[in-house]
Amino acid sequence: MSTIWDEILGRENVEEEAQTPSFDIEGISRLTLFELSKRNMAIEIHSEFLGCNVWLCSNEGMVKHVKGDDPKGVCYTIDELRELIRLHPTPEEIEGIHNAKSVFKDSKIVDSRLKKEELPKELK
Repeated sequence: MSTIWDEILGRENVEEEAQTPSFDIEGISRLTLFELSKRNMAIEIHSEFLGCNVWLCSNEGMVKHVKGDDPKGVCYTIDELRELIRLHPTPEEIEGIHNAKSVFKDSKIVDSRLKKEELPKELK
């Protein structure tokens, strides 16, 4: 089944790659998110969906480096991308997240789930 993630991540078969998204990068074949997270890398990616370039950074150190070179650049870390994939946001939510990251330069996508015992009774 095709999802918005097919378009954003440039994948053709989501089921096959659901647990280990990977990217084809010139000179590096099929770099997985796990492998990218172990390197000090920043990759500028053009998103047709968002209509702009975004930076995928392996860690916060690379985010700081990119922000020094490209202050207007919007950066996503591997951890943020994993959280986005886990949340399965709608296209509108993705645009909202990206717009928030564009305006609030130091914002991050974090795990926002409440533990079951923290939920109001009507939501349990």
